Amino acid sequence: MRLSRKYIRFNGKAGEKLSEQLDILPVYPFKIVNASAQPGKNIRLKYSVESRNSQPLYRLSIENTAKIATSYLEKIVIRTDSNIRREFIIPVHGNIQ
Repeated sequence: MRLSRKYIRFNGKAGEKLSEQLDILPVYPFKIVNASAQPGKNIRLKYSVESRNSQPLYRLSIENTAKIATSYLEKIVIRTDSNIRREFIIPVHGNIQ
Protein backbone atom coordinates (compact mmCIF):
# COMPACT_ATOMS: atom_id res chain seq x y z
CA MET A 1 0.00 0.00 0.00
CA ARG A 2 1.24 3.46 -0.85
CA LEU A 3 0.06 6.52 1.05
CA SER A 4 0.47 10.01 -0.36
CA ARG A 5 1.33 11.13 3.21
CA LYS A 6 1.84 9.54 6.62
CA TYR A 7 -0.17 12.05 8.65
CA ILE A 8 -2.52 15.02 8.33
CA ARG A 9 -1.79 18.38 9.96
CA PHE A 10 -4.13 21.35 10.22
CA ASN A 11 -2.80 24.80 11.11
CA GLY A 12 -5.08 27.79 10.88
CA LYS A 13 -7.55 30.12 12.49
CA ALA A 14 -10.84 29.20 14.12
CA GLY A 15 -13.70 29.46 11.62
CA GLU A 16 -11.35 29.15 8.63
CA LYS A 17 -12.10 26.31 6.20
CA LEU A 18 -9.27 23.79 6.40
CA SER A 19 -9.19 20.55 4.44
CA GLU A 20 -6.63 18.03 3.22
CA GLN A 21 -6.59 14.98 0.97
CA LEU A 22 -4.79 11.68 1.28
CA ASP A 23 -4.51 9.06 -1.46
CA ILE A 24 -4.20 5.33 -0.79
CA LEU A 25 -2.98 3.14 -3.64
CA PRO A 26 -3.07 -0.60 -2.86
CA VAL A 27 0.04 -2.54 -3.90
CA TYR A 28 -1.86 -5.79 -3.26
CA PRO A 29 -5.61 -5.68 -3.89
CA PHE A 30 -7.86 -4.80 -0.98
CA LYS A 31 -11.08 -2.93 -0.36
CA ILE A 32 -11.78 -0.43 2.36
CA VAL A 33 -14.69 -1.75 4.39
CA ASN A 34 -14.82 1.16 6.84
CA ALA A 35 -13.10 4.50 7.37
CA SER A 36 -13.78 6.52 10.50
CA ALA A 37 -12.46 9.52 12.41
CA GLN A 38 -11.80 8.79 16.08
CA PRO A 39 -12.95 10.34 18.27
CA GLY A 40 -14.30 12.55 15.46
CA LYS A 41 -14.83 15.69 17.54
CA ASN A 42 -12.71 17.99 15.36
CA ILE A 43 -12.54 16.33 11.94
CA ARG A 44 -14.91 15.03 9.29
CA LEU A 45 -13.94 12.31 6.85
CA LYS A 46 -15.21 11.23 3.42
CA TYR A 47 -13.65 8.87 0.93
CA SER A 48 -14.17 7.93 -2.68
CA VAL A 49 -12.84 5.23 -4.98
CA GLU A 50 -11.26 6.22 -8.27
CA SER A 51 -9.21 4.32 -10.80
CA ARG A 52 -5.56 4.80 -11.66
CA ASN A 53 -3.98 2.52 -14.27
CA SER A 54 -6.83 0.00 -13.84
CA GLN A 55 -6.23 -0.16 -10.07
CA PRO A 56 -8.39 1.33 -7.33
CA LEU A 57 -7.25 4.59 -5.77
CA TYR A 58 -8.88 5.57 -2.50
CA ARG A 59 -9.06 9.33 -1.96
CA LEU A 60 -9.75 10.52 1.58
CA SER A 61 -10.99 14.06 2.15
CA ILE A 62 -10.43 15.28 5.70
CA GLU A 63 -11.96 18.51 6.98
CA ASN A 64 -11.27 20.38 10.20
CA THR A 65 -14.52 21.06 12.07
CA ALA A 66 -13.10 22.86 15.14
CA LYS A 67 -14.88 26.20 15.57
CA ILE A 68 -12.80 27.52 18.49
CA ALA A 69 -9.08 27.85 19.19
CA THR A 70 -7.82 24.43 20.19
CA SER A 71 -5.08 21.89 19.71
CA TYR A 72 -6.08 18.29 19.06
CA LEU A 73 -4.83 14.86 18.10
CA GLU A 74 -7.26 12.50 16.40
CA LYS A 75 -6.86 9.54 14.09
CA ILE A 76 -8.34 8.07 10.97
CA VAL A 77 -8.91 4.33 11.25
CA ILE A 78 -9.06 2.45 7.95
CA ARG A 79 -10.37 -1.12 8.01
CA THR A 80 -9.81 -3.35 4.99
CA ASP A 81 -10.67 -6.83 3.76
CA SER A 82 -6.95 -7.65 3.41
CA ASN A 83 -5.47 -10.67 5.16
CA ILE A 84 -2.11 -8.88 5.20
CA ARG A 85 -3.19 -5.71 6.99
CA ARG A 86 -6.76 -5.46 8.22
CA GLU A 87 -6.41 -2.02 9.80
CA PHE A 88 -4.15 0.99 9.62
CA ILE A 89 -4.17 4.36 11.35
CA ILE A 90 -3.38 7.84 10.06
CA PRO A 91 -2.73 10.48 12.76
CA VAL A 92 -4.41 13.89 12.44
CA HIS A 93 -3.00 16.86 14.36
CA GLY A 94 -4.73 20.21 14.57
CA ASN A 95 -3.43 23.53 15.86
CA ILE A 96 -6.30 25.99 15.53
CA GLN A 97 -5.79 29.56 16.77
